[in-house]
Amino acid sequence: MLSSAHTVYKAIFLISQRWSITFYTTVVLPSLSPPNPQQLIKKKQINMNLQAQKTPKNLKAKKSPDRFLLKDVCDAKGRIVKLIVEAMKDLISEGNIDCTKSGLALQSMDGSHVSLVSLLLRAEGFEHYRCDRNISLGVQTASLSKILKCSGNDDALSLSAEDNGDALNIMFEATSGDRVSDFSLKLMDIDSEHLGIPGTEYVATVRMPAGEFQRICRDLQTMGDTCTIAVGKEGVKFSVSGDLGAGNITLKNNTAAEKESDRVIITMEEPVELTFALRYLNMFAKATPLSETVTLSMSPGIPVVVEYAIGDMGYMRFYLAPKVEEDD
Repeated sequence: MLSSAHTVYKAIFLISQRWSITFYTTVVLPSLSPPNPQQLIKKKQINMNLQAQKTPKNLKAKKSPDRFLLKDVCDAKGRIVKLIVEAMKDLISEGNIDCTKSGLALQSMDGSHVSLVSLLLRAEGFEHYRCDRNISLGVQTASLSKILKCSGNDDALSLSAEDNGDALNIMFEATSGDRVSDFSLKLMDIDSEHLGIPGTEYVATVRMPAGEFQRICRDLQTMGDTCTIAVGKEGVKFSVSGDLGAGNITLKNNTAAEKESDRVIITMEEPVELTFALRYLNMFAKATPLSETVTLSMSPGIPVVVEYAIGDMGYMRFYLAPKVEEDD
């Protein structure tokens, strides 16, 4: 039996040369799988003034010897690159790594256009970084993950690509210097647009231990498919309701913890309550090894931002459109 309410997915959607937040309506059947985007019916559009700029057609110069080179990313930083790819490979199947003199960046949406991942790694965060000219490297995340898994935890990692090349060269070197492994990953021609996300003043932010957020999402998924996150005077409450029953986990503001990463810091201008698919929140939580803390930024009617700071290198942000119930 279908309920008298139906679920509205607020999804990030591409319209012409602009990005907009678009509302979709769909009737949800008793299934754990996410809705097919083709089943979504456009209901209402809110222009978010997100400017999209197409990747220039001439981004890869045909006769230039210029190249992108990132080498000697050893020990912890080499491990970070591996963890980043592992965290996003189940969410996005492919993406363009935009290389500039200032560093590496990636933006890509999942297949359902419900979530978006945004990655920034600054050039100064690497031991050696060189990029002669802006270049976009289209990679398949699952294939890149398989190659990175061939490295040891302490291996030095080097990545390089010619400006007119068709492969990403990957090399691992043991700290002892007695073993060197090199691979090449074929690059893909991915037609994508860069999303310029404007600065937004969120009415509520929650900074909490990343491990605690991961545990909450994992525990609540045993009870249901969606999680309601409510920020109020009592703290932040994570709620779930499903066929097995219901559950709530509340974290109160805690700024007195001795270790800074153990603190729960809640900033709120007004109460906010949004509901999200736990499937996506659990995929975001795979980035937990990257940071000791995670920050949730929320405002009514727009996607939540789940951010993991990557030391002095940059950040990994996930955007997830909320679900709301509407009566017929």
